[in-house]
Amino acid sequence: MTSQHLIQRSLSVCLLLAGVMSCSAAKPPVDKPECTTSADCKDGLVCTDGKCSACDRDRDCARDELCHPIDRRCRLQHCFARDCKVNDDCMLGEFCAQGMCVSPPPMTVDPEACYAYTCLDGNTTSCAMGQRCNPDNLVCETDLGCFADSDCASTEACNTVTGECQARCTAENSAEVCGITGVCKDGRCVDCLSDQDCGAGRSCNLASNVCESPNSCKTNRDCMVPLICNRVTNACTVDPGKCSSADDCREDETCQTQTGKCIPKVCQPDHYEPNDDQNAAPEVPISTLSDLTLCTMGTNTGVDYFKVPLRAGDRLDVFVDVDPLLHFDIAILDESGSVLTESDFAADAIVSIDGYYFIRAQSTDQYVTYALRLSVSRGTPCDIDTEEPNNTFDRATPEVQSDLFGKSMCPGDTDWYVVAAKAGQTVTAELDATQTQGEIDFALIDSDGKKQLALSNNGMAVQTLSTSTFTGSKVYVKVFGTSATVQNKYDLKLRVQ
Repeated sequence: MTSQHLIQRSLSVCLLLAGVMSCSAAKPPVDKPECTTSADCKDGLVCTDGKCSACDRDRDCARDELCHPIDRRCRLQHCFARDCKVNDDCMLGEFCAQGMCVSPPPMTVDPEACYAYTCLDGNTTSCAMGQRCNPDNLVCETDLGCFADSDCASTEACNTVTGECQARCTAENSAEVCGITGVCKDGRCVDCLSDQDCGAGRSCNLASNVCESPNSCKTNRDCMVPLICNRVTNACTVDPGKCSSADDCREDETCQTQTGKCIPKVCQPDHYEPNDDQNAAPEVPISTLSDLTLCTMGTNTGVDYFKVPLRAGDRLDVFVDVDPLLHFDIAILDESGSVLTESDFAADAIVSIDGYYFIRAQSTDQYVTYALRLSVSRGTPCDIDTEEPNNTFDRATPEVQSDLFGKSMCPGDTDWYVVAAKAGQTVTAELDATQTQGEIDFALIDSDGKKQLALSNNGMAVQTLSTSTFTGSKVYVKVFGTSATVQNKYDLKLRVQ
């Protein structure tokens, strides 16, 4: 074999060996994960083990979403969107609330529609129950808990799984902040980092770092849809529905059978208490008053009073957020305590003079949670007459000597007049009013201001009353509307024979 052949053979062997070494070093291709977070998935799917798949629980979705029980896709909750972040993203007159551009509510609201309820003072107490004030857009939004540490105090951290602001921990203060059984992870107190941190029969959910038994839960978000977290057993079960007895509630609760809801055994006063009489009424802003309670337990009267300053011509509207199965009454009163208007779940009144006006909320039920939405607009004021104020017998217009023309009957108003008379005389009063503009009645009252001597009730345009059976030296004439909304003019002629 020649030297050239030896060289060629050596090169062939080297190439062969290099190829073998190259093949042995090559690795099989690795499949790239379909996703790393749920943001990489579309159509409401969530990222599980690197693959986009259907959701099983609400907690698989974002905090403003729910896992749809049929198609197992994450869907935005009612009145949530991703259309805006600040008010400037919306048209003039609209607010950005929960990512949706919406307008303030009209006079008559649609319960299924979405509106912007403002909290112009930036205070969450201006919002309804279960809401908090968005300080950037000054609107009330559903309180879904925290989304980031910025939603919490500087000493707290956000648990984005539970939506709770928790005390921030460190390796040094872990035992103090998290307790003996807690573990500090990234500044947050958690139950566990592995199954070893949990007791027998429980495992560590690495997504939430919570020790769980196979069916345990803290909120509905922990349960497979459509199961719910049973408040009594803290286990995922089929929705038990309304309670029928105290056995269906926690130890510190009882069952309100008319609503089927568990309520506290002890009255929980709100932040406006005590305000169970008009003299104790706190002055409140024209906004939404939330987290209010009424109780008839123990010494509680089941009545709340609030007061607001109004100008002549202001229209005050009061809307009530409360379970419609409960007994509820809302009224607007003037400073004397006279009722201007009264209804079940909404009331409005146009006031005739400047001053404080009062809102009275009351219920006969054992425990009621409610909210009030207040708004003020300009209405058509009632033209008060020169005889005012004469809305009680002790402030009656004295010793009327002539006919009275063009007097005003304003909403919730009562007018009193005094007629001087002697024994043996007859007092006659004639009232003339266009009753189609609001029916007005009147009565003759004895000198004590209480005993009724005669009453009109025929609804005629011209009504006449007479009496000669009075005591003392005077007779009162009381003029009043047949409802709290009457606004009308009348003439009154008085005669003593």
